Amino acid sequence: MSLSVRSFEIPGGDARDVSETAVAAFLSSVEVERIETAYDDGAWRLLILFRDRREQEEAAQIAQAVTSALKHWRDRVARTAGVDPVGILDDEVLGAIARYVPTTTLELNIVLGSAAESISQHHEEIVSVVRDTLGELV
Repeated sequence: MSLSVRSFEIPGGDARDVSETAVAAFLSSVEVERIETAYDDGAWRLLILFRDRREQEEAAQIAQAVTSALKHWRDRVARTAGVDPVGILDDEVLGAIARYVPTTTLELNIVLGSAAESISQHHEEIVSVVRDTLGELV
């Protein structure tokens, strides 16, 4: 999730209350990383570096859906092969896939790094599960 920047100006006088209210409303809707302030020419200037909470919530929902779908797929493949589900796809790798949501085998290889080789026979299936899950969310 990316960082964004927004600036505000809080002038003196009658407009101050309206500006402060706008800043307060904005701050309640984001996750603030940093605030820089300066006073210049009779007004406070704010520069706010933030992350949008809606994006965080959306990313969490996507990760949860992908995790659930991959666990279902993993359990099905493990039953067919007669092995432990963690032997097909361990929880750490599953979590990385759900966090980064790779939709191509190249992206999956990048996300998995050295772990990619251990599950290479399932790359296409995993990417397909991720794509199908994203398609269902739209």
